[in-house]
Amino acid sequence: MGLLRITLVKQKKRPHDSPDELLNYLLSSLGFGRKLHIYREILLKMLREGAMSSGELARGVAKRTTVIYHVGRLMDAGILIKRGNQYELRGRNLQELLEHIERDVMELLQELRDVARRIDESLGR
Repeated sequence: MGLLRITLVKQKKRPHDSPDELLNYLLSSLGFGRKLHIYREILLKMLREGAMSSGELARGVAKRTTVIYHVGRLMDAGILIKRGNQYELRGRNLQELLEHIERDVMELLQELRDVARRIDESLGR
């Protein structure tokens, strides 16, 4: 997968049941607190319409360059992938997407545990 940059933020306040608040909670918990409305609109468009180009994503959301920047951050976090000139969610829905991210995190943590064990062994700990 290459670069994987995941930020997890434990939120103090639980969301209400409105879809907008739930999506805001999800995105904020994944470290997308700034420009939340742009990330939310990108995800909603992709959930409703499927894969699309950056130009299609930008329509009605923000300038294309702005959307490309935010799409890049979503790709770094393992939320979006690029196939040809189209971007798509990494799962059929948000739950499947989070399952992919969970596997990524668990694989990374296992690798870090292995490195920590090797360091401890080399130091006789």
